[in-house]
Amino acid sequence: MNHYQTWAEAELRWTEDLRRRKRKQLGKAALLTLLPFLGGAVLTPLIMALQGFLSDPAEGLAYGLLFLFFGLFLILLFYLIIFPQTTRHSYAKRLRRMAKRLSPEDREDLGRDLLEALSDPRRHFEFADSVQAGTPFHFLLGRRWAFLSGGQRYEPAALPLAKVHGFSTGQDALAVGGKVVRFFYVYFDGLPDRDRMGFHDEANRDRVLSMLRAWQAEIL
Repeated sequence: MNHYQTWAEAELRWTEDLRRRKRKQLGKAALLTLLPFLGGAVLTPLIMALQGFLSDPAEGLAYGLLFLFFGLFLILLFYLIIFPQTTRHSYAKRLRRMAKRLSPEDREDLGRDLLEALSDPRRHFEFADSVQAGTPFHFLLGRRWAFLSGGQRYEPAALPLAKVHGFSTGQDALAVGGKVVRFFYVYFDGLPDRDRMGFHDEANRDRVLSMLRAWQAEIL
């Protein structure tokens, strides 16, 4: 097994808690989806009977079962579409998608560099995202690569540091569901602006920025 594969296995082990959290959230969402239909299965026949709309108790039972069946169908559809996104295979696929943008030599260098970062607490920062209900993220800072992953969507990003000559910050805001969600960014001077790292919490952004600037003082 090469350095990249060894590191990728370590990264996928780290996602176990992330995937477990997402499955738990899906279970809660499924229960909340089913509850109204359970209520409808019980209350609709009762109300219809009291209003005199039912001439046969079997007809009320049929209405109740229809509500229940529809709720279970929605949950099944929900799980068939979303639950596969929480599997190890799905997360490995997203990691491979990131790796495909790199040459075989860069992938091997990335793995070697981030394995070293994992063994050094000064280069490994784990944090919780307040906007995403405490969902974990982690940031790895090697000598040649910076890596950020985590969150409910899990979109890992690895940025090369060879051409970076400094770091700058920015912020943005987006209205989501009647609330304003703020984003705090670290820009890697020397790379395109799209190659940035974003955070919902300014304190987490600033911690990563301080790590990067310490790297800059040491390496550059």
